Amino acid sequence: MTVLENGTLTAGALRAAVRDAQAVRLNLRLEPAGGRHEHVYPPTYPGEGRDSKPRHAVEERWVNGEKVPCVVLDSVQSQANRLELALLQALRAGDIRVPHLSVSLPGGDGTVRAYTSLELSHRAADAVFRDSLLDGEPFQTSPLGRRLQQGDADATALFETDPASLLHGVWWSTQLKGRASVRLTRALTSSITGINFVPGLKPTSRLDALGIVRQIPIRLIDDGADWELGEPPGKGAGRKEKATRPSEINHGNVTPSLLPLGGAIDHARQTAVLSFVRLRQIRFPNGAGAADAERDAAARAVLAALALVELTAQAHQGYDLRAGCFLVPVPPAESEAADQPHGFELLTPAGAEPFALDYPAATALLADAVAAAAAAGLSWRGEPTVLTPTAKLADLKRISDRLGGQGDDEAE
Repeated sequence: MTVLENGTLTAGALRAAVRDAQAVRLNLRLEPAGGRHEHVYPPTYPGEGRDSKPRHAVEERWVNGEKVPCVVLDSVQSQANRLELALLQALRAGDIRVPHLSVSLPGGDGTVRAYTSLELSHRAADAVFRDSLLDGEPFQTSPLGRRLQQGDADATALFETDPASLLHGVWWSTQLKGRASVRLTRALTSSITGINFVPGLKPTSRLDALGIVRQIPIRLIDDGADWELGEPPGKGAGRKEKATRPSEINHGNVTPSLLPLGGAIDHARQTAVLSFVRLRQIRFPNGAGAADAERDAAARAVLAALALVELTAQAHQGYDLRAGCFLVPVPPAESEAADQPHGFELLTPAGAEPFALDYPAATALLADAVAAAAAAGLSWRGEPTVLTPTAKLADLKRISDRLGGQGDDEAE
């Protein structure tokens, strides 16, 4: 079965692919921006036990028929967040228009910032929206809020309000009590893996320009909010005080040390899969609840195009994952094995069909798919659905910002 038109994913080919193909796959070769010799820092995860050290997610995987050590550079969950942020950046640049939810909250300094469903962890089901109002009603129990929670059988409201939730999955697990929570699974997965990982070391040290020596006694006061010179007084002095060293208040040298963190990779690979099988499980009936095959197909094509915009937008904007892990795409090397494809492929029962797609072409596909969906009776909100925070949510944010410098009782 050939779906592509001369190796190109046209708007018609996309609609046919969503109807008949199985998936789109992306394999993109990446390498450190500083070159293959560069030390990279994967994400760290907490170790086990009291004295354990942070660790990376390292495992063996099959590459060119051999088991090689690999390390997770960006997990599926992290990539989902980055893809949504790439979409948000494209939206703010004016390249696309995508429905989403938004609520503005005051900060401790009096400024106000808008938070969107493209950046909050639970997307349309986030507790920030749960604790906000739409037309004076609690959002999750408002008419629109209830329509969003219909599941696969009726995703029309979610398509028209926050379609990224349909791509990356959404679960109304934030409800405090009452109704059973609805969950929609993700249709788009992506991850970035470092290939042939060689563990390395991370040096830590600091030389103090003032030359403060460690022997000077320091005491923390007011539960660590301030410090004074000298040893703590005896018991019963009236203030909570604790002895410490200058380095603990960011003065003085930090003794050089080496931690088993980071390392070298031969290269990295982003692997992404957009499941058309998953998209075909979702229905988009009209306001009367009547289903229509053409209407469903039009909505699914929009979601597929939106996923392609996310993937190409991320490549367009860059892969600066974290400090010490800046990756750049590289063209396929002539020596790469045949089972190491580079770029997009359409997966059909007959095999894989490669195609090229860049960011401008993906945004054009989205515009065409949105127009076709509108002709089928599906709206695509040009502006965000704006909610109003409850007074208690605004107070929670304001107080939290004021206390932000005093530490947190939970680990990241």
